[in-house]
Amino acid sequence: MSEPDLRLGKFSHAGSVLAETLSKLGLRRRLKERELLLQWPAVVGSHIAASTRAERIADGVLLVKCKSSAWANELSLHKGEIIGRLNQVAGEALIKDIRFSVRGYHLDNEQPEEGEGATADEPAEIDKCDLECARRIASVCRDPELARAVERAVLTAKRYRKGVSGPSREEEVKRNG
Repeated sequence: MSEPDLRLGKFSHAGSVLAETLSKLGLRRRLKERELLLQWPAVVGSHIAASTRAERIADGVLLVKCKSSAWANELSLHKGEIIGRLNQVAGEALIKDIRFSVRGYHLDNEQPEEGEGATADEPAEIDKCDLECARRIASVCRDPELARAVERAVLTAKRYRKGVSGPSREEEVKRNG
């Protein structure tokens, strides 16, 4: 709706004004992508959704974090079907590819289930003190997405340090004060 329309007494529905504004600002696609992320459980079903998390969409590539490498492998075999269902729900071809990853799944969720240890990508588990430290460091970031990335990077570094050199918690506390 343009300004002359208002002067002439023409009215539009709020939904059409919002849709037009979102398109002009280039946000319509990003909004559709966010909606699609929220639809992940409905698209793949509750069983798969319980072991996966649709994280983000960048340049048409959906990143899905999986509980285990077995889940990532199994879902990659059904990638084409999942892409088709996602695009059908979106009403357009928003998703071109899906990347399934095990990295970082347990950082935002509960600790791994019994028998699920650290993977080759994640040499050692973190404790509450490490998590608090990472959150404290990330809290200085104003952008929430950047803060999450910083928190993940700090936690990953702590895991690798523990897994490779294996310092005890006491040694780390002494070193960091």
